[in-house]
Amino acid sequence: MTPKHGDETERPDERLDYLRLPSNLAGKRLLLVGCDKADLCAELLKRDVSRVISADLYQETSERARINPANGAEYIWRDFDNSTAETFDIVIVSDIINSSPNQALVLQNLHTVLAHDGLLVLEYRMLDVSGKELHSIREDGRTQWFATRELLLHTYLQDFASRLVRLPKEKRSDQNPRRYVLHCRKRLPIVLLISGDTTTGKTVLASEFEATASQVLYVDSMIFEIIRGHSQKHPHAISIQQRVGETALRLSGEQKDTNGDAPHVAVAKEIFRLLDADDTLASELVNAICQNMALESRMIVLEGMALTDRVNRQLHERLDGKAVVWEVKRVRRFNSKEDEARQKALAQSRSEAAQLRRQVGELETQLSAFKASTSWRVIRPLRAIWYMAMVQLSRAVSLLLSGYQCLFPAWLTNMVPERVRRVVKTGLRWSRKANR
Repeated sequence: MTPKHGDETERPDERLDYLRLPSNLAGKRLLLVGCDKADLCAELLKRDVSRVISADLYQETSERARINPANGAEYIWRDFDNSTAETFDIVIVSDIINSSPNQALVLQNLHTVLAHDGLLVLEYRMLDVSGKELHSIREDGRTQWFATRELLLHTYLQDFASRLVRLPKEKRSDQNPRRYVLHCRKRLPIVLLISGDTTTGKTVLASEFEATASQVLYVDSMIFEIIRGHSQKHPHAISIQQRVGETALRLSGEQKDTNGDAPHVAVAKEIFRLLDADDTLASELVNAICQNMALESRMIVLEGMALTDRVNRQLHERLDGKAVVWEVKRVRRFNSKEDEARQKALAQSRSEAAQLRRQVGELETQLSAFKASTSWRVIRPLRAIWYMAMVQLSRAVSLLLSGYQCLFPAWLTNMVPERVRRVVKTGLRWSRKANR
């Protein structure tokens, strides 16, 4: 008896929308596992896919579908107990996988037929109970196998990055499995970049990952091994040794640098300054790092001051599509006495500025109230009269002083005491300002 997959009255386009396939399928190679409806293949071929192969775990299902093939689709029977060298961009697996007791093996082989950037669309009937268990239930004369959520996501799909895209419509029950749709992609290795200045705890943080990460690479130590000639003599190491070796030898002979750092810290800071200023040197270091990395690992941790912004940017570009790169930098709090004093001074300045703003606001309020009062209307004309009188007086003084300078020659003016001359000059400056 052929197992039932979904609603038989569902249209092909509705079925594809339910699975939430990408909108653009042009040129894609598709593998359908357990999708025995020929009209579904025909609908996919309308969307300009390059190839559609319909496979089934049951030979009688595949034979029935072969009788009414869609134009251009290929039908085969596979139990997927063995992998194949052919790869596909999208693999659609219906809930027929619940009919197999070897679900872990089936998903592992589907992992091999999926392209590097491919998408696995998995329709699975899952039990919403705790634990990592595989339950068997008799349905329609067949034994069906249903995994719990923890078993499916953490064991069967451990090589995939999975995401739930369609939740079940059925009510939750511990006895009845519910239908989910998951989008799964091949899990990429995680590369964690721990960078920052010295004494920030980078090495301590990296050492915490030694028990869980597949590889922990201390970049600063790797650079010093290259400089000393203890590292492998590949071209990138030779180039780094030639370009920074002289700087390292010069600074190593000094007791302390100008900033008071120890010799090895001074060497490191100078090397990292060169790395952050030279694209070619940073590229050589990135090549050396990539040669020491095992990208088949699940998680790789890189630690060091050498991971400058320039080096991290080139690592991002080099590992794009090959790994998921994360950058970690410590957020430092103000703990030193200088930082605390700076914070106190800043807080005091802000308090004084706020107080001045309040005083200005009070003065503006008082001025507005005074202008709106009756006394302002009386004083304003008097102020205008006083201003006009002062202008006329300043003009008269200016004319008198100008006449004084014209009437008396320079030799006579020099006979005038110095105090008088200063008074005259001050009066002239005052009159000029008043006339402006």
